[in-house]
Amino acid sequence: MIHIEANLTNGQPNVTDLSIMGASNDGQGTLTILDDLTSTQLTDAYVGIYALGKSSSGGYSRFTTSPNASAVTWAVGSNAPLNGCSTGSLYSCIEIGSANTCMSSSGTFALWGCVNTKWVGIK
Repeated sequence: MIHIEANLTNGQPNVTDLSIMGASNDGQGTLTILDDLTSTQLTDAYVGIYALGKSSSGGYSRFTTSPNASAVTWAVGSNAPLNGCSTGSLYSCIEIGSANTCMSSSGTFALWGCVNTKWVGIK
């Protein structure tokens, strides 16, 4: 488990601009990543990327490949995304072709972005 603690020095967090790549756990009910700064707990068996940006105005920028975090993500799939999302997330649709599984009412897209918690095709 990776634990990002919220220790403060002179009122500022000790951890800023952190990138974690290839974190995994043994599947025994342990957390893969515990981030005290953003109150994030990930139990994914594998997390490809977890990035935490420097605090700005009391908040943090986060990016992860985990679909189980309420943070900006980048996911991949063979169908157009349907569910809600965290604003700023990206989705790569890899089945562009005859099946049109990456199609929406406004066209077929290989890349999608999340705007105001809704998926939008990017041309």
